[in-house]
Order: sequence, then structure tokens, then C-alpha cells
Amino acid sequence: MCEVYEEIKAYYLKKGFLPSEILITKIMLGVYGCVPAFDTQFLSGMKKAMIQKSVSFLKTLQALADFSSINPALDAYITSTATSNPSYTYMRVFDDFLWHF
Repeated sequence: MCEVYEEIKAYYLKKGFLPSEILITKIMLGVYGCVPAFDTQFLSGMKKAMIQKSVSFLKTLQALADFSSINPALDAYITSTATSNPSYTYMRVFDDFLWHF
């Protein structure tokens, strides 16, 4: 995932545009469904859930993985959402969970 993040960033840099983390993660969520979109609402949810955001994208992903492995409310939300929206990826549901946290 970090490699894809860097490839998207490099693509925009070659075009003379410095992409934000929000843009890159929204592209990754929309195209691959592999990471949540690090937009304002999601980051606010991370803060409320006391998930440490790191300067390192990889360390932030690890913090999200740690949170998801110990949070029963997230499991319940995923189960509920999977029933009503079976096409959503795990990260899309995780994004939605913290967006509403």
C-alpha cells in the first residue's frame, strides 16, 4: 500500500502538483478500497478514538490495524454494514465507522 501511495504522489509531482494526503488516500479508497480516506472527518474520528496519526503512512496504517483488532464496536459495525452493503470493502466500512465516530 505504501508503494501505491508513493506512486500516486510521484505521478502528481511529475505533473507539477503537490497532492495532499487526502487526495492520495481518497484515490486509493475509491480505486482499490485498500485504505480509508484520510479526510477531515476521518482524522477527527481517529483523534476521538485516540488512534495516533504518524508522519509515516505505514505507522498510521499499523495504528489503524491495532485499533481494528481490539475494537468490538467496529466488528459489530462491519457485520451490520456487510449485510446492507455487501460490495463495500473492509476499509470502506472502517472509513465510514471512524467518519461517524
